[in-house]
Amino acid sequence: DFDRALELNPKNAIAYNARGTARRRGGDMDTAIRDYRLAIEFDPKFFLPYLNRGAAFFSKQNWGTALVDLRKCVELAPNHYLVQTLIWLVRVQLEDKATADRELTNFVARQKDPNGFVAIQARFLLRKSSERDLLNAAKTPGEKSSAYYLLGEMRLLAGDRGTAKSYFEKCVANKHIASIEYDLAAKELSSMQ
Repeated sequence: DFDRALELNPKNAIAYNARGTARRRGGDMDTAIRDYRLAIEFDPKFFLPYLNRGAAFFSKQNWGTALVDLRKCVELAPNHYLVQTLIWLVRVQLEDKATADRELTNFVARQKDPNGFVAIQARFLLRKSSERDLLNAAKTPGEKSSAYYLLGEMRLLAGDRGTAKSYFEKCVANKHIASIEYDLAAKELSSMQ
């Protein structure tokens, strides 16, 4: 129980982050963002609240603010695949694809496994691997959720709402509910209703 943990330690950044995530999943973005702010205030080196708050701002299509949080997250966790993916998507929304591609190319160059899922996912965004490559590389439930979500976002960017919806449905049906991708896919599906 998050509230109980916060009663015992009102400066518990992990509890604020977890409660914020529960609230974000419940659709209460503003309260979630407040919890993430408190988590950051009490532990500014904890990267997850930046990622989660960035995802909340991403859900609200508040691209500039999402980018600020995601960039801070990169400082704290430079090899986190989801942060790089969300930054790329935000930059594309902000019509700064050249910077998006340059940052992602640098991220791919730092990957230890050039044939691993994270590298293939990044190459897919850079248009250097196919949908089939991405889906074949996704082995775990988390990777599958990530692939389906990303394919949905790319289809949305291309104006193909029908296929995007199908990929978001696959992401949600995969039931990897612990992932931000699951939350973002559910939010996209809700907005398509």
